[in-house]
Amino acid sequence: MASQLKDIDRDDYKPLYAQLGDNLIEYIESNGLKPGDPIPSENELIRIYGISSVTIRLAMQRLATEGIINRIQGKGTFVAEKKIKAPIRGVHSLEKKLDRQGVRVKNVFIEAYEAHPTRYYIKALNLPPGSKDLKVRRLLKIGEAVIGIETRHFPLDVAGKFDPEELRTEPFLDLLNRYPDTSIHRISYRTKSSLVLNMEAEMMGVEFDSLALIQYGSFYNRMDKPMMSGRITYLSDKLELEYEVYKDEDYSERILI
Repeated sequence: MASQLKDIDRDDYKPLYAQLGDNLIEYIESNGLKPGDPIPSENELIRIYGISSVTIRLAMQRLATEGIINRIQGKGTFVAEKKIKAPIRGVHSLEKKLDRQGVRVKNVFIEAYEAHPTRYYIKALNLPPGSKDLKVRRLLKIGEAVIGIETRHFPLDVAGKFDPEELRTEPFLDLLNRYPDTSIHRISYRTKSSLVLNMEAEMMGVEFDSLALIQYGSFYNRMDKPMMSGRITYLSDKLELEYEVYKDEDYSERILI
């Protein structure tokens, strides 16, 4: 017998769209749904929960950007195909990589606040349920041109090592590599193409249907403890990432603007 969708708690600290997203993930997992299997439609979710279509679309958009579902116009919403994972070696910040090419990236602070992370980041940061993290969001600019937006989540004990002003302006990898216990030893990346999230489009001052390359990353110290997780949304008409990997495991990277 198929598992049903869980109820939404309107008194919970989590926004309705975040609860719905978590419920849909649990529905997919508990029913053993496979890539290509359909999930409940927007109309079905409105009938089940009595919530607005805007809330449902926010939840769907979040799951789509995290690579959990795939929305096909005119057909429906389906469990996404699993992506091929390929490690990218190197623990240098974007700012340093571009600086070596004579290009200066400026971090423009947007916001930082303690938040109850979604289930995705609870897992990525290996936090106990109900924990808070520090969420920091910044624009990435070259001159006056916005090339992307960076959203990072930190465990509170890690964020507490740094001055708030440093978290506003300094490259995050440079900060983490300052101390032996937070120095980054391993990064797990995945990259996908997507449309820019409406909220991020507004912050970057671009059209809502702009194409983007979204790079998710989780950053671990030598003890394999997560120090930071999050994503950078690159405007695909502004930036191209190019990687070269050699058999002897040496590597080079170029970032094309």
